[in-house]
Amino acid sequence: MSENRLLWLDGIRGIAILMVMFTHISQISINNLNISNIVSFGQYGVQIFFVISAVTCIFTLKNKKMLNQWYIKRFIRISLMYYFGILLYFFVFIAMQRFGVERYIGYRSIENIIYNIFYIHAWIPSANNSVVPGGWSIAVEVFFYIVSPVFILGKWNYIKFLLPILVFSMLFFNYMFFSFDNNTYYYYWPLNQLPLLLMIIYFFRYSANKGIHFLKITQDSWVFKMGGVFMMLLASIIGVYLNIDHISAPLFFGIGFFLFLIGKKNKKIFENKILVFLGRISFSLYIVHFLCVDVARFLVKILGLNNLYLDYLILFLCFVFVISLSIVMAYLCHKYIESKYEFFYHLLMKNLKSFNGDKND
Repeated sequence: MSENRLLWLDGIRGIAILMVMFTHISQISINNLNISNIVSFGQYGVQIFFVISAVTCIFTLKNKKMLNQWYIKRFIRISLMYYFGILLYFFVFIAMQRFGVERYIGYRSIENIIYNIFYIHAWIPSANNSVVPGGWSIAVEVFFYIVSPVFILGKWNYIKFLLPILVFSMLFFNYMFFSFDNNTYYYYWPLNQLPLLLMIIYFFRYSANKGIHFLKITQDSWVFKMGGVFMMLLASIIGVYLNIDHISAPLFFGIGFFLFLIGKKNKKIFENKILVFLGRISFSLYIVHFLCVDVARFLVKILGLNNLYLDYLILFLCFVFVISLSIVMAYLCHKYIESKYEFFYHLLMKNLKSFNGDKND
């Protein structure tokens, strides 16, 4: 990928993390003030992350010979910050418990911690989001990394039939056997999120087979853009607004955003410097902002900020406080933890080569 492509991808990540953060900050309870219904669609920023993850995997996964290195690099890149999150929130939850806050149960369970270390916690209700807040999406990403090479590198003659059947089967299974509310275990379940990731791969491979690459589109497509906006609005209505379908909603929103993206020829709109900066530290932001939201919630409670005439001002100050603190923490985490993945990757690859050399000798 060229530098320009990286810029707009980071810009989109910046939009996605802001959506997620706004949603979580709006859930801070201040009297009867609740604007979470207004910005609740921001939770679908996670689906935008999934779309970008699928796009990035397609760009970076070129051939089967490099598959081992690809897996190792992906694992190290995601694990440095996530394992830090496991350690961070272990002590944070202990402190919260001592202050009488029992929002997270199960964080001390050795089994739950092990499930998170191996990224299988999204399949286990007691371990999902109880060790690292928002950790469900990381488990979904890792599961996608495991299965995506089959569909990205597999022969198109087979994949073009297998992918739609697989996606339809997952949707049918979910509709037949489950009925769940928003942000519950089965909403987070990988089989409820995987159809989106697989559909992005299908669109890419179908277009490539027709000789079309969405990055090389020479003019805007209003059909794609308006269709994408319609699908995102539809997802928000049937999902977070009417609360009637949380199986199709994340799928529709992600596909809608992807359609809007491919319908826009000039992607420099996403290359705003602030968005690019936020996008580059977005993973660290995702991990630490939950802590900052809880700190703001705690301050509102202990300071007794219950003046009805100041509710909106207080909530605005919470937005400023959480976003500012999150950015500072995330920048430091990105600089001193997350960005070190290249060092550990090259170190591990060097040792593996040395080991293989000694083994051959």
